[in-house]
Amino acid sequence: MEISSWPIEIEGKKFYQSIIRDISERKHSERLLRDSQAELSAIVENIPVLLLIVDRERRVREVNGMATKFARREAEEMKGLREGEALRCLHSLDDPGGCGFGPFCEDCPVRNTVIDTFSTGRSHHQVEAKLPFDLNGKSEEIYFLLSTIPLTISDEQMVLVCLEDITRLKRAEEALRSERSWSELIVSSAPNIIVGLGEESKILIFNKFAEKLTGYKAVEVIGKSWIETFIPEEMRGQLYSVW
Repeated sequence: MEISSWPIEIEGKKFYQSIIRDISERKHSERLLRDSQAELSAIVENIPVLLLIVDRERRVREVNGMATKFARREAEEMKGLREGEALRCLHSLDDPGGCGFGPFCEDCPVRNTVIDTFSTGRSHHQVEAKLPFDLNGKSEEIYFLLSTIPLTISDEQMVLVCLEDITRLKRAEEALRSERSWSELIVSSAPNIIVGLGEESKILIFNKFAEKLTGYKAVEVIGKSWIETFIPEEMRGQLYSVW
């Protein structure tokens, strides 16, 4: 209940007039709203993405738990700093002006994407960025997928900055490329014929030694049938049955 009461006077006598309102429905709605806000807050705090809300000066207004964990800073310590300074980007130390003023900042994908979102009101999704950070006293390059979303909060224009750390994935890709390069080098330079065949005997790999002995270039035979290219016609029937 909600009760309002005030004194009144009738024919020289004092009374209190009261109004009683049933506010059960309103209180129920408020409780649902609080529960919903608590659930949303829990999701934002624990989502495995760094979230920052920045103003037009690119100064941090709000951050989530993953951002504070990455920067090893309390949220209040990060607020008021530009995003690079807040997250400990090493380029923010290149100039006394801080984040956005160093020689590398002009091409910084995070800075430029945030500025573009403020200028155009346009969102950006999964822009790849690589920046050096101070992590436990050691310089380390971190790869991110960057997304920006324009927001209006209390009539003030803001941008939500989302940073997904993909460093492990990128390093795994680099290791795979390196391993593949070594394998290709070994296959290419081996003093033996190395030919890789796929379905229907189609040639997938044809190394330098195979080129030397056959007189064919790899570009001439890749994708063609090994049997039809190199096996005499009178011998093909037996090979086709085995294949």
